[in-house]
Amino acid sequence: MQETALRALRFAHTFTQGTHVRAWLHQILDSVFISRCRRGTRERRAHDVLGRDPCAWIQQDAAPEMCSLTPRLRAALDELPPTFRKVVELVDMGELSYRAAADQLRVPVGTVMSRLYRGRRLLEARLSEPRAA
Repeated sequence: MQETALRALRFAHTFTQGTHVRAWLHQILDSVFISRCRRGTRERRAHDVLGRDPCAWIQQDAAPEMCSLTPRLRAALDELPPTFRKVVELVDMGELSYRAAADQLRVPVGTVMSRLYRGRRLLEARLSEPRAA
């Protein structure tokens, strides 16, 4: 019904004055119903094909795992204050969402975002410094 009302409002300029409004609305309702049935059929057919075809991937490829950090990056990360380091490790390396990191650290999401921003800037500054020979 909502889709019918939406389409009736969208295409009100196509209604011819003096004709039956109920018939016009009923035609829109039929069109919406048929469109949804056809879409459902297409979706079921596509899902069946994806289920049988070994080359059609339904799930995304997993992100490559980070095996290890370079010694320079590990040293720069270890130099960060613990509050910033923990957030960078959880979000950037552990790939947690801001909400999950906030729950784990028991802090607000805004705090995680702030610490992550500042931690990344500190890490960038440490990595941009010239290396000691």
